[in-house]
Amino acid sequence: RTLKFEGINGAEAQAAARRDHGEMCTRFDRVVAGDEAIAAGDVVQLKTTPKVVGRVEGVLAGKVMRSDGRHSAGFLLVAQIPSEVFGRRVQAFPVRRFKAKLSTAEAEAHCKKVWGKAPCHVAVEPLHLATGKVASFGAGDNFPPTYVAVTNAAGQRCTKCVTEGKKQNLSVVQRLYFLGDDGAGEPQDNRAAAAEGEELLCVTNCTPKHEIFGFEKVKGGLKRSGRYLMRFTVEPAAGGRKPLSLEVNISVSAGPCSRMELEWAGGQDLASSHDGCALGEPMPDLSLRLFDDNDNPAP
Repeated sequence: RTLKFEGINGAEAQAAARRDHGEMCTRFDRVVAGDEAIAAGDVVQLKTTPKVVGRVEGVLAGKVMRSDGRHSAGFLLVAQIPSEVFGRRVQAFPVRRFKAKLSTAEAEAHCKKVWGKAPCHVAVEPLHLATGKVASFGAGDNFPPTYVAVTNAAGQRCTKCVTEGKKQNLSVVQRLYFLGDDGAGEPQDNRAAAAEGEELLCVTNCTPKHEIFGFEKVKGGLKRSGRYLMRFTVEPAAGGRKPLSLEVNISVSAGPCSRMELEWAGGQDLASSHDGCALGEPMPDLSLRLFDDNDNPAP
């Protein structure tokens, strides 16, 4: 059967179409196949494997034409949706592959289903690190080995994602920041606090085992008392969305006193001072400072 092509495009669109699809074609806005009219802007489902759902960007007739008319061969120019996942690449499919036009609700349901397969959640073990509560450690403690899983909306583990039409392997980056001493107050914005803090560790795992990204214990990273932030970030971000991440707020307290220092008033170390006191002269005030094994002020 012949196809009826309507709404011939201008010279610039024709030149682009012939550059991408060959000289023997003409671009139109609309094609009528039997009782079905398909136009640019329609969302269609095609009879393909795997299933393709996308927005029609235009139609092509398989010959050079000077005006609206009929021809036996035609193609739909389709960009798959959602574009954040599949990119903006436009592909040509024969009109005979057309299956159905989708309503707005059906198109939204399709996009939701696609996004449901994308990574959307980060889980970490030990589980107590994922409660949102501040994790407490003593100075000198090791941060434990951690195991990170990236899952989709159905709870299935993900090690790959699709962004801009390309399937990419996921990696997880572990970063540890020192944010300051306990007297600095709770951070209002972890991202801003990390930007101002001191980065102590950055480790990337791009080779998951059994769909789990594992990290060894952090030795010697928690020597200073104060506040820390451990952040696990998934890269790349699926579909151009904000990167997935999980943050653990950490509080490190000083250990028991292991040494003491005596100082004169004013901060001069008594052990290094050679000043004496005359007989009958009042002794200056002294201060006693306590420290743990990691030189943190001890309580």
